[in-house]
Amino acid sequence: MIDHRFGTFGLLCGSVFIAGLLLELIFRLAGIRAFNLIFLTDHVTLDQTAHLTCYDTNPHGELPIDLWDEQQRRQLRQQYRFSHLNDPRPINRYCVLLRYDSKGFRLPPKYPAFRDPFRILALGDSFTMGAGVTDEATWPEQLRLNLMQKDSTRCVEVFNAGKSDYGIYGIDANFQGSNAELTIYAYVLNDPVIKNPALAHGQDYINDLIMRRVWKVDHASGSSLFDFFRTQLVLARVRRKTIQWYRDIHSQQNAAGWHETEQRLRSLQQKATAHGGSFWVVIYPLLIDLDRDYPFVELHQFITTSCQKLGIRVLDLLPAFSGQNPTSLWVHPVDLHPNRTAQAIAAAAIADQIVNGPAAVGR
Repeated sequence: MIDHRFGTFGLLCGSVFIAGLLLELIFRLAGIRAFNLIFLTDHVTLDQTAHLTCYDTNPHGELPIDLWDEQQRRQLRQQYRFSHLNDPRPINRYCVLLRYDSKGFRLPPKYPAFRDPFRILALGDSFTMGAGVTDEATWPEQLRLNLMQKDSTRCVEVFNAGKSDYGIYGIDANFQGSNAELTIYAYVLNDPVIKNPALAHGQDYINDLIMRRVWKVDHASGSSLFDFFRTQLVLARVRRKTIQWYRDIHSQQNAAGWHETEQRLRSLQQKATAHGGSFWVVIYPLLIDLDRDYPFVELHQFITTSCQKLGIRVLDLLPAFSGQNPTSLWVHPVDLHPNRTAQAIAAAAIADQIVNGPAAVGR
């Protein structure tokens, strides 16, 4: 009886071992890697006016530059003076080019100048600037095209004043007002001022739901299977902490920070409307769990209520994104910024409110 049990146990262990070896072989042949082994490559010109972001794959076919193409590498070196594009077979071969003016704002696509256009100013962070997407794919540019398609008699200009890593403090501190008929601030959930030191220290986690390259498991084990599942455990742990961090910075734990955030919102509103223009806040959701239980519904409601109390018109984009498959909206599996499709959803929802919403502007 005992020998039979030991025999069964040995057979079970052997089967598990063989299954593990087969999975290891499948993982290696399929090229399945842990996220900690995947990185982005950033190339920046000396004058900071051109930025090349490169990825190892092109999941949606939206990354127009292939560094395996010698002609494209030569053109980038000559036209933009990228000095480190000599590797003919870089791992991160698929790239997007971002161009900036002398003030660090993203240059728009070239289009004819209009007489007496309806002017829109877009404020925000990397979601507005358009990290990982082409000039034509940013929501400010897609908004311009959308509005002109809805009304062929309307001439529209949209200036993209989004900057990466800008929260509301940086946006307000650098905004001196404008003559735009409409100023739109695209609020992302990591934008509040943070006064709580513990929460400020925990800010290391915020990018896990936007840029997965900032965290990694140290030292690969040599087993693709082991590293993959170990990385999934790390991702799950960091994800839980990240979600809680977002909730905490919008809670009483960051009461002083949220008080200043509301002051900054009021300041933006006053400067944007000083010359007769309108000011809106648009809440841009994080691109996770949109097709199931989105974890930040209560935060969207909290921000909406806060804006309404300040007399600020607010548009929550979450209903426009609900039900979408999040992975179809990411620039790349390690870059969860909104891709062209996501930016189009945002632009369409904003355009609809401008044209058809209550107190529609620009008519």
